[in-house]
Amino acid sequence: MSESHRVNTAAVLSLWRNTHGPAINSMSNSIDDCISLLRTEEKKLDEWHSQLTPLELPTESFTSLGEAQPSNGHIRPLRFHRHPFAMNYAYYVVARIMQCACFLDALQQCASGDQAVPVNDESITCWMRILLRIVAGLSKAECATRNVYTIGISNLLVACILRCSDLDIGLWIQNWLRDLLSVPILEEGSFPISQALEIVRHVNKERCSGKDIYAIGVTEEDGGGSGKYFSYQSQTIYELVLLGRIRETGCLYSESVPVEWAV
Repeated sequence: MSESHRVNTAAVLSLWRNTHGPAINSMSNSIDDCISLLRTEEKKLDEWHSQLTPLELPTESFTSLGEAQPSNGHIRPLRFHRHPFAMNYAYYVVARIMQCACFLDALQQCASGDQAVPVNDESITCWMRILLRIVAGLSKAECATRNVYTIGISNLLVACILRCSDLDIGLWIQNWLRDLLSVPILEEGSFPISQALEIVRHVNKERCSGKDIYAIGVTEEDGGGSGKYFSYQSQTIYELVLLGRIRETGCLYSESVPVEWAV
């Protein structure tokens, strides 16, 4: 999963790097190389999944997409025998999302000037709905206590909302993170929930205004906060950089937005 996310993110960032830089051929080669690497990871993932035991698989089928309709609030939980099995399968689903090459192909065409191409990958939406079902079946308390030294579910949701343009899915994620924070659970997967929630809010806000966000960063690298080991609220973020696409024109853009909180 981590390698698929790294390659996918590198491919997306290369589009902005090359917009005012190297020629289109160079950009095409970069994307094609990334897609080739993702195909390799996809084969590895197929093999991994084929070796799962029935105990590690969901306790029921998840073939019906009608069981995950965030627009009406209906998310039927996908259950697993144990929390670690659910998390492993969530990692699997996220890897599948990151390996969807149609998204990268369409985004590359937009960067190349064919701005009428829609960047809406139905396969990503399908995998996202499965991910929401997994999340709906998780215990928030277990997420807080058992995802301490691993990649948490909030990390996965932040990564995946940048690849799915479905606003209903984004709003469901926002509500789930807000509920997590109200428990109160301040950190999950070694990541502050307030930061994850603020990122998701920005993505949904931009999406409501006709923009899709594909990457988010900070304007100044601080190593994650100078007092991270001694104070939870050690990192102060005043500004975020958004990389996205204006849906109406198809143009790629980047902008800095202020952050109204500090953690």
